[in-house]
Amino acid sequence: MKNLLTALALILGSTLMSHAQESLEPKASPMYMTRASVGDAQLSIVYSRPHMKNRTIFGELVPYGEVWRLGANEAVLVTLTADLNFAGTVIPAGSYNLFAIPGEEEWTFIFSSQTNQWGAYRYDESKDVARITVPVSESEAVYEPFTITATGEGSEYTINFMWDRTMVSIPVTQG
Repeated sequence: MKNLLTALALILGSTLMSHAQESLEPKASPMYMTRASVGDAQLSIVYSRPHMKNRTIFGELVPYGEVWRLGANEAVLVTLTADLNFAGTVIPAGSYNLFAIPGEEEWTFIFSSQTNQWGAYRYDESKDVARITVPVSESEAVYEPFTITATGEGSEYTINFMWDRTMVSIPVTQG
């Protein structure tokens, strides 16, 4: 009986250790947050960072002309503590899912009031708060992981979306 209990304890222990090791492995598309203080407002962007992995990104993995969740897993969550102006369009304080419709020369970004979405599978155009169209440029560097940065100071920032050699930037100002 003692040997049976010892064997069960060892099996249970190795199963728990195995599960614990699995949970410590990095995710394929880890979650990240980009934050900025735009004037008196706080801006946060929570997103998942998939990697290129020798794939052709835009036009293949991410088709042109279709709604994309920006990254992987859950749709991007943007939270604003005050109204902010994104490329000439004022977005009210609140939380939004951010989607994009990539194109070869310009992207349309969509702020949706429908949050907590996985991917863009349930995207509902009637929940759009705003759409912003900005030009695409080529970055000097190759970005292996999908990356969102906020650069600037004071009440003027630029939000940059970069993957592979593609870069799309949205100017953001307070109010």
